[in-house]
Amino acid sequence: MTRRLIDRIPIAKTIKMLVIVFGGSFGLCCLSVILAISHLLKPQPGDLLIGLGMIGFYGMVCAMTGILITLVLWAIVAMINNFTHQSDGPQKLFDDEKNDE
Repeated sequence: MTRRLIDRIPIAKTIKMLVIVFGGSFGLCCLSVILAISHLLKPQPGDLLIGLGMIGFYGMVCAMTGILITLVLWAIVAMINNFTHQSDGPQKLFDDEKNDE
């Protein structure tokens, strides 16, 4: 018996990785803002800060877009599988190994 599509896609792992990327990018943006504020007090060239800020911003945008797309696709696949899933027997809510013997 083949597994359903919703069971084959590692949605939790995908979301976890995207959230980690989002958190790292957010931290990079915050770091660049803190460094920019400290450079305002004593002026120095800030080319590195602009690069850090842009990398962090693009990382946040890409990660949030990926999270939203993954969640929407997950909901669509779950709805489609819910309508097309036909089972012959009752559905088990919990796997109970004692009763299977």
